[in-house]
Amino acid sequence: MPFEKISTINLAAASADQIRRLIAVDVLKPGDPLPAERDLAARMGISRNSLREGLQTLVAEGLIVGRQGSGFRVASEIGRTITDPLLTLLNHAPQTLADYLAFRRMFEGSAAAWVAKHATASERTAINDIVRQMQSAYDCGNTKAEAALDIQFHMALVQTTGNVVAIQVMRALHRLLEDAIAHSHDLILDNPDVRRSVLAQHQSINAAIQAFACDPARLALEEHLSFVEMTLHEITDAEIRRKTVEDRQAWMREKG
Repeated sequence: MPFEKISTINLAAASADQIRRLIAVDVLKPGDPLPAERDLAARMGISRNSLREGLQTLVAEGLIVGRQGSGFRVASEIGRTITDPLLTLLNHAPQTLADYLAFRRMFEGSAAAWVAKHATASERTAINDIVRQMQSAYDCGNTKAEAALDIQFHMALVQTTGNVVAIQVMRALHRLLEDAIAHSHDLILDNPDVRRSVLAQHQSINAAIQAFACDPARLALEEHLSFVEMTLHEITDAEIRRKTVEDRQAWMREKG
């Protein structure tokens, strides 16, 4: 269990620190419910009054929210006041998605190499399990599950690094661009050949990680995201050309 006994003097502060840390490293994710007060206090070995004081500190910080009768849960929009200006900027930058993929390629390549070298046996198993699920989803033609597992795979790599800043930045960026990312997955997974390539690329990244091969893991990850960017560009260009032809033909018909 992630919650531990507290032995320090300031019990309320220590309880808040423990939950804050679990949120920071993405053990507790946005929207996750916390255990009931009685249970959580018992796990931490403190009184409910001390725990309640710690929880109120986190509420004031915007890290958790509470509702009468339903307990506390991790806030769904942590740091929204910080990301709102970024959202405005991104919405007015036409190259946003391409820049997002370029950023991921730079960062996640290094993350994959780090994971290949440092991941524990259980972390490698968890990553391998995601890839096995991706194969099953592919075999069943479940593109929705494939898209969800794609996100889960890449977040697992970042989470495994244990880098708090990287984890929160990646999660925040994904939330900011959620609609665009979902649309991109739809475009990519609509093509059987592309689906097959994307699956094979994730398998290559995983194979390098399982083999403790740092440079191959970095290269496989960078090549995967380059492929995604190139494929999206080609699909978008084709769609623009198709729409242009349709508009031209419709105008010619209208003119008679």
